[in-house]
Amino acid sequence: MSCLEMISGDNVKSKYLSAIEPIEKAVQKYEESASQRSLHILVAREFRPEERGLGVTLEVTTRDLSEGLYKQRMADRGSSGRRIYDEIKLGAPNGICPLCGIREVSTLDHHLPRRGFPALSVAPLNLVPACTDCNKIKLDKFPATAGDQTLNPYFEDVAQDRWLRCHITSSIPTITSYAVEAPSGWSSDLTSRAHYHFQTFRLGELYSFQANSELFSVQKLHEGMFEALGELGLRSHLLKVAESAHDKNVNSWKGAMYEALAASDWYCTGKFSSKTSGAAD
Repeated sequence: MSCLEMISGDNVKSKYLSAIEPIEKAVQKYEESASQRSLHILVAREFRPEERGLGVTLEVTTRDLSEGLYKQRMADRGSSGRRIYDEIKLGAPNGICPLCGIREVSTLDHHLPRRGFPALSVAPLNLVPACTDCNKIKLDKFPATAGDQTLNPYFEDVAQDRWLRCHITSSIPTITSYAVEAPSGWSSDLTSRAHYHFQTFRLGELYSFQANSELFSVQKLHEGMFEALGELGLRSHLLKVAESAHDKNVNSWKGAMYEALAASDWYCTGKFSSKTSGAAD
């Protein structure tokens, strides 16, 4: 553990070194459970050093691991383990938070909270690159059932499955809403986790805000396209934008929105604007 390199004092360093083996065993247990989608069966007490929770008597405490080891010797700038912290942050594709898919990564989130599971405080596969908002929203939540947990990007890759759908309200102004629509091959537990993840991080609200702002900014463009090219021309444009967005991310809020717009006869016949709403009648 690089985090131990700058600990001064033989006695202090010794108590951390004596904890390495039981912590490694705890991390292995976590990784095996995560790979089997069974984190909800883990017992928090078995990941704390007090009262032989890690199987042996240790001098380190929960605070030593969650604050001393993680915060002071890994997360703090200039600390001995900050290099590892930054490397994990850089693991997020394009620097985008994998929890929301929109905001930039600015911190690390403990998939299982460090205060409840201090032995996992510096476990790389328990540290997820995240934006500040997602990190604050999730807080110290711990799964109680197989479906009562957020998606773990290290062990559950749903990026290739189309599960995000957008719905269009036929009104002026046009309003969007988002929902999870699980693919047919998903298990009931995975479907529940996707819904839980969507609700926990308030993705419906976040995506609708982005989409409604986008619609406002492109309304004049779409009015002009409809007037010049008609229904087919506008629909063709919407499909191209959706395809481009989905090429980058199959669950892009933008791709889902433009796909829904292209599928809407109401929108493609100009009803989205009072300027064009009577043009096709």
